Amino acid sequence: MAASRLRKVFRYPSESDSDEPPEGIDEEEQDKVISKLNTWDAAQNALYTKAFLALALLPLPWYLNTLFGSSNGQDVLIALLGVTSLISTGYIIYFMPPRKPDPKGKRPVYVVEKEEASGPMRKYLVWITAALCGILAVNGVQIARKLGDDRAETTDPRIWRCLLPSGISYSRLVCKAY
Repeated sequence: MAASRLRKVFRYPSESDSDEPPEGIDEEEQDKVISKLNTWDAAQNALYTKAFLALALLPLPWYLNTLFGSSNGQDVLIALLGVTSLISTGYIIYFMPPRKPDPKGKRPVYVVEKEEASGPMRKYLVWITAALCGILAVNGVQIARKLGDDRAETTDPRIWRCLLPSGISYSRLVCKAY
């Protein structure tokens, strides 16, 4: 371990060293490596975008079944809020990808102007989705308290309908941060 931390002593090039190959890679190889890494990164981003989009849209049939098949007003409202939350989460995942941070923390003026001109949907959709998830989570906790059973979290589907969009949005948020 200690040997890996030792630095090489700087030496001026001399006539006798010309036979040895230079250390490191040249610019052409470096460009190839960078383009290969960029291609790999783009493929991984596309894969994860599709995976999280599927995760967000997979529970929709369960909510739509409840929305159109239930006569209880509370269940219909929970299903409607859940569908809205899941669709907006899917929209955020697919159409609003995370920006690559600038090392200095600055953005060009044209990017700032483009974001300002994009409209209120891009500006407030994340906050509206977070509010919907918060409302659903509070409702799920209220249902669990009303039932009073220790096993209520695993047995009553209404609680899962309330907590599932929050879990999906939270997982998107955590993965976006990394």
